[in-house]
Amino acid sequence: MNNAIETMAELIGNQLKLVDLSHNLEVGMPSCLTHARFGRIQHEAIEYGDAFTHAALIMSEHTGTHMDAPNHHIPGSDYTIEKVPSERLFGRGAIIDASHLGKNECLPVEFIQAWEKEHGEIRAKDFVLFRFGWDKKWDVQPNCKPYEHDWPGLGREASEYLKDKGVSVVGTDALALDTGDAVVCPAHDILLGADIFILEALDKLDTLPPFCYIVALPLKVKDGSGAPTRVIALVE
Repeated sequence: MNNAIETMAELIGNQLKLVDLSHNLEVGMPSCLTHARFGRIQHEAIEYGDAFTHAALIMSEHTGTHMDAPNHHIPGSDYTIEKVPSERLFGRGAIIDASHLGKNECLPVEFIQAWEKEHGEIRAKDFVLFRFGWDKKWDVQPNCKPYEHDWPGLGREASEYLKDKGVSVVGTDALALDTGDAVVCPAHDILLGADIFILEALDKLDTLPPFCYIVALPLKVKDGSGAPTRVIALVE
């Protein structure tokens, strides 16, 4: 076991580059308009003369880079975030650049199929992450409004296609996987309804190749509908 761990550490250190795909949690960061905004209250600080520094955090389960569990949107579901199996938290990532889309535009399923013809087939258990370029709009108040409105996303056909592929996770660098003007939420309906988890508000997808490996570790919130998540890409 020790040799295996040492080999893994050497591989990560020498042959793989680690890319953090998560945004910082900070006051004034973007938020879904119906969700609590992130807050941080300083309780102790060494510079105040205290022995330790610590602060209280106030936030939605869906703050910043986060994972949605099925019970976030599916009536009657008891599949909460702490029940996500460990083996579902890592896998091969297919990184699809769809940054050509305009405001509130749905990605056609034909675009995904054309991407597969060029780069390779999406397989069961993959993480499929869509780069819309929306992370470039990420900012803190009063400059976070462009990020919080009008993002592109997935519609019913693309979501059904990925469900039929049996993927494990679908993600976006926008605030949500459905489009910014969505009245109904077909991507959430279809994917969460099939126990396919959703990652939202990813960062730096433009630094990744078409395929790499992804590790996504949500906070283990009991009965949680989602949780802030540290997402790491392992790139050869």
